Amino acid sequence: MKFAVLIPILLAAFPVMASSDLPAPVVDALRKSLPHHEPNRKYIEMGDLNNDGVVEIATLLGDPDYNEFKENDSAIRIVILSGNPSEGFKVLTSSPELPRDTNVFYFLRVKNQSLYLLTSGRGFTLDYQFKLKSGDFVLIGEESTSFSPSDENAPYIKESFNYLTGRAVHSEKSSKGYKEKKGSFERKRPVKLAEFNLSDEFFHTQPSHVEYTP
Repeated sequence: MKFAVLIPILLAAFPVMASSDLPAPVVDALRKSLPHHEPNRKYIEMGDLNNDGVVEIATLLGDPDYNEFKENDSAIRIVILSGNPSEGFKVLTSSPELPRDTNVFYFLRVKNQSLYLLTSGRGFTLDYQFKLKSGDFVLIGEESTSFSPSDENAPYIKESFNYLTGRAVHSEKSSKGYKEKKGSFERKRPVKLAEFNLSDEFFHTQPSHVEYTP
C-alpha cells in the first residue's frame, strides 16, 4: 500500500494520536532514510504540509533530550521528509544546527499545513511557524512569551510577529490587568528553514523596530 494512502487511514484511525502510538511504517521509514539516527517518537510529527494529499514527516535529528545518543550527526536539526516505505523517502529540507543547551528544549508540531518549532526554557517560550511558500519552507510567524518563574507578580509578556503581513502584537498581563498594543514593521525576505540558524549569534528573526500605534 502506498504511504500516501496508508497514513491518512492511520490518522483517521488515531485522530488524537500519542507520539508513542506512531505507526511502525513511519519509524521504519525514518530508520531507512536516516540510518545514523535512532528515531525518537517524541520528536516525530506528521501532516500534509504542501497540500498535495501526501503526508510529510517532520522530525528532530540529534539528541533534543540531551541523553548523549551515539549518532554520527549529534547536532539537533529539523528535517522534513516526503515519500513512502516502498519507494523510499527524500529529504525536502533541513535546518542548520540548533543550539544545544540543557536548559532549552525543542518540540515540533504540525497544524493547519504549518510546521511549528517550540523552544522553551526557564521563563520563556518561542514558537516559530513555517509554511511552504514558492517551493521552500519559510518562517511566516513567531510568538514569544516571557515571565518570571520566581515572581508571581511579574507581568506575563507575549509578542507575536506575522512576517507575511508585517503586523505585530505586544501584550502584558499582570495583577494590574491586561494591556495590548498593535504595530507594524518593515517586511523583509522570508527566512527559509534551510537558513534558520539559531546557533549564529548574528542571526535574528524578530524585527529590529516596530511602530506601535498609540
